[in-house]
Amino acid sequence: APPLGRHSTIVFGGTSTLHPPKCNWQPTRKYCCFLSHYKNEAGSDARDLRDLLQRMANAPVFLDSSDLADLKRLFTDGVQQSDVLVVLGTKGVLTRPWCLLELWEAHTQGVPIIFVTVEGRGFDFGDAKHFASHFTEELEVANPGALELVEKGLRQQGATVDDLAAALALLLDAA
Repeated sequence: APPLGRHSTIVFGGTSTLHPPKCNWQPTRKYCCFLSHYKNEAGSDARDLRDLLQRMANAPVFLDSSDLADLKRLFTDGVQQSDVLVVLGTKGVLTRPWCLLELWEAHTQGVPIIFVTVEGRGFDFGDAKHFASHFTEELEVANPGALELVEKGLRQQGATVDDLAAALALLLDAA
């Protein structure tokens, strides 16, 4: 299992994002990171963060809206080809089937996972931990029909919703 428990908060704007510090990231895979996000809550933040991280790291960052031509290849061409999975923490990110499956893929493939709370977008670790501990009930209430999609995706990988809920709880407890 990947190292867990990294967390950060980011605020865009100001001179620090205009002239960010730089490094020469040496990716061990194709991308230095994969940005997992709920498009309706953090689509523009994801694009801004992608641009910022690429300038800072001098390495490519995977963002599905820019780098994905075939949704079926999201895991093999995106998550599995990234050094780190960065989850943009917003209120609804853990209710989105694809975000949950990206987290699961990273967990099972040994890709470290980092949560970045997007300020002002309603993410709360306490709420997220409660959500994970009552996963099936909470997911169905928050996003009707999502549970079925998640179960289908997990089944294709030989996993269950309980496996995902346990991995989420572990991730959130370590953050």
